[in-house]
Amino acid sequence: MTEKSANSEVAVSLERERFIIMSLADGNITTMGTHELVHPFGLINFQEDARDLEVHRDALENLIQKNGASGREASVIIGEDMVQVKRIPVALGFDDSALDAQMKWEAGQLLLSPQSAFHMVYQRLPAKTSSGNPYYLLVLIRKSILKALRTLIESAGCSFHELEIDIFSHLRALQMNYTFNREDIVALLSVQGSGLLFTFILQEDYYLSHRIHFPKMESLGSSDLVDLVKKELRRLIFGHRLGQDLGDLKKLFVLGNALTDALIQNLEKALPIPIEKLNPLKKVALPPELAQSKEILQFPERFAATIGMLLKNHPQLIQK
Repeated sequence: MTEKSANSEVAVSLERERFIIMSLADGNITTMGTHELVHPFGLINFQEDARDLEVHRDALENLIQKNGASGREASVIIGEDMVQVKRIPVALGFDDSALDAQMKWEAGQLLLSPQSAFHMVYQRLPAKTSSGNPYYLLVLIRKSILKALRTLIESAGCSFHELEIDIFSHLRALQMNYTFNREDIVALLSVQGSGLLFTFILQEDYYLSHRIHFPKMESLGSSDLVDLVKKELRRLIFGHRLGQDLGDLKKLFVLGNALTDALIQNLEKALPIPIEKLNPLKKVALPPELAQSKEILQFPERFAATIGMLLKNHPQLIQK
């Protein structure tokens, strides 16, 4: 990172219902804020005929100015529903060129559009298949969306520094605020207005994620939602050979815009595992005026993506 970005940085989470910002200066968090959106933010905003991206730019610009972040380098977090994410087993012994060819082939199986329209990144995961082959994580994003995001950030008053997907920021916030054994299987459930997102940690790193789409989550009754969570957790644990049943899961963390205390209580009654609302600021050093703010005290989970992003380059924010 440059000297400027180390001394003056901002993390911006572009979420469906709100934009969230967290500013850092001289290695310390200085401001945090949110802006509720009138129109949902998502893939539809990047269609050629979409007209409300300018409205979102104005909302983001107001949030940036309010938090004194104009001119700073911005690390941006977007939802995983805006990209393609796939975990892929790869045979041992591939050199770099063979691995790249394999990833391009895998990308071709996922995409309906030409690969040239997408930016591709991949990395090796610590988990292995039962036969000992490594897993790789493949992420694909449309170049047109990447370009539009850069334009959105720059027109709102910041310079675009890097992009991350929310599931990885959420996991980093979880991993750095809580302690687990390497063999523990931990799950993170995000309850959103558009559906459910399950993410699993194995060997202290990302293992898999799975989304269930529901256009109107509020149409599901509480008991139906709990039954669905229970069924999907059991299916994912058994289907991906993580264990035999729910009891093999060490803990379930929950967060999300559509999460309620009532849902947490019902999940605690229905599942034979510990459940906790994620507090991404549990070990984070905050100035007193922020630590005691109403939003931080009531909804710390809202800042999971932004703090997770900042922790990537500033682990010193965690209090030992």
